[in-house]
Order: sequence, then structure tokens, then C-alpha cells
Amino acid sequence: MSEMKKMSKIYVIGGCIIDIQGAVGETLRLHDSNPGKIAYSYGGVARNVAENLAHLEEDVYLVSVLGTDVFGENMYHYCTESGIKMDYVLRSNDYATSSYMAILDEDREMYVAVVDTSILALLTKEYIESVLDKITEEDILIVDTNLDEDLIQYIVGNSNCPLYLDPISTKKAEKIKDCLGAFHFLKPNNFEAETLSGISVKNEKEILDFFIAQGVKEVAISMGEDGVIASNGVEHIHIRHERVTPVNPTGAGDSFMAAYLWARRQGKQFQESLEIACAVAICTLLDVQTVTQTLSCDRIEQVRKEMNIRGERIC
Repeated sequence: MSEMKKMSKIYVIGGCIIDIQGAVGETLRLHDSNPGKIAYSYGGVARNVAENLAHLEEDVYLVSVLGTDVFGENMYHYCTESGIKMDYVLRSNDYATSSYMAILDEDREMYVAVVDTSILALLTKEYIESVLDKITEEDILIVDTNLDEDLIQYIVGNSNCPLYLDPISTKKAEKIKDCLGAFHFLKPNNFEAETLSGISVKNEKEILDFFIAQGVKEVAISMGEDGVIASNGVEHIHIRHERVTPVNPTGAGDSFMAAYLWARRQGKQFQESLEIACAVAICTLLDVQTVTQTLSCDRIEQVRKEMNIRGERIC
């Protein structure tokens, strides 16, 4: 591990959210009460990424807002115990802690979801400026698009370190259309990538080349069952794996982001980093928790072998 790796920090700006998930036991019936299971967990893209990084023993600081309600109090203590540095997490008596409510169908796929992140309005430019002043060129900054577009643009224009971003949704992806080139690493899913580029993911090389042409240094597009397509401007790779039956579809993309960054900071090559990230995402898909608690190098290698995770060159 390099001296820079030891000294540099990772900052993650975005949402701390309570995930409420309802899964039906039989065929989902609309406009009716469905028997099933309801579970609560700590989520939010930024928080999930931060926890995954903390489990991977990275020095990670979360920049977010929590209410002083019972959800906020419990999440604050949980994050602290997980190893996330909470120095830059604001607390509010006036807003409820952000929440995300998802309904899973009989195949445990997300059917619909509702999210309330109004508390993030308290992350003002003035406050973010005070955080950015502490970030050095050697650090890494991860941003999620739960933030207002103006605030994302402010962060982009006032950061001096590499920026990483997950667009989160097709609607929220619109916020970064005009500043794609500011990001060192971008991780959209297939729908978000098509929204940002106007190109079908069926044209794998063309859509990857679009993002590289915009100035993105490394891009990885998650394709669900079809794995991940990615490029660093030199290599164009399709990462494939065996079919996965998800236990919980929430949080896999967040763990991919964290694991990819961790692998790159460990000095792993582009393709190997992508394979590691896919393995960690699969570990998350197979875990009832939004962030798996069983991450280890041995577990990652086991999943890489069992799921036949491999890279193929895109011509």
C-alpha cells in the first residue's frame, strides 16, 4: 500500500436514508393490501457507499444530514460503530430523517418506490464550501445525485480532487448532463447511460466511447443480468457472470462503486477491479441487508470463482 493511499481520505456527499422494504409473498395485487414481509435498514447511496468502504478499511468521511428523530439517532450510532467518520454529518430538529420505501414483487424485483430526501436542503453551498476547503488533491470525493443540481454543479466547479458519481436514477441523471467531463469515474446503469448519452446500450462500444469523449476517465455501465460494460479509454470490457437470483436488490450498485474504488486504490488493474466490484455487488444481492456484513478478500475470491466472473474484450 502506497504512502499516498495511507494518507489520502475518501469523502462521500449525499443521502443518509432509512430503507423501508415491503416484499409480497404471492403475486403483487395493485390497489389492494398484499400480505408479505416488511423490513427496515439503513440506506442512502452515499451512506451505503461509505459503509462499504469502511468495511474495506478505508478512511471515509460522510457528508450528509440526519434528523434527531429515532431513525436519525439510531443511524448516527450505527454508522459510527461501522467505522464511518461522521464529523461532517449535520443534525436537524426540524426535518425528518430521509426515507425510501420500496415494494418488491413476487420475483423480489423492485416494482415501485417513493423517496423523501427533503432534509438534504440543509446541505447548503456555504456548508459544502467549508468541507471542500479540507479536501486535498490526493483525496477522493464521491457524490450522489440526491443533491440539488445547483449544489452538484457547485461541487464540480470547486473540487480539486478526483470525483466519482452514481447517477442513481434516470430522472436524477439529468442533473449531470452538462458536467459529465468533470467525473473521473461514472457508474450509471443501462437506463441512466441511455438517458445521458441518447445511445442504446446494445451499441456497447459506441456508448462507452461517448462517455470517454465527454471527458470521463473511467466508466462502468451496469446491465443487470448481462453484467457490466466498461471503458477507461484504452480498454473496452464486458464483465459477465452466472445468473443471480437476488435476495435483496437494494444496495448492489453502491457496493460496486465502493469495491471498485477500493480495488483501484489497492493497485489492481482495470479489469480485475471491475471483476472484484461485480463480486462484491453479487455478495450484496445475496444478502438481506442493504450493505453486506460478510465482506472479506476470501469471500470476494470465492464469489468470483463460483459466479464465473470474467471479462471479455469489446471489439
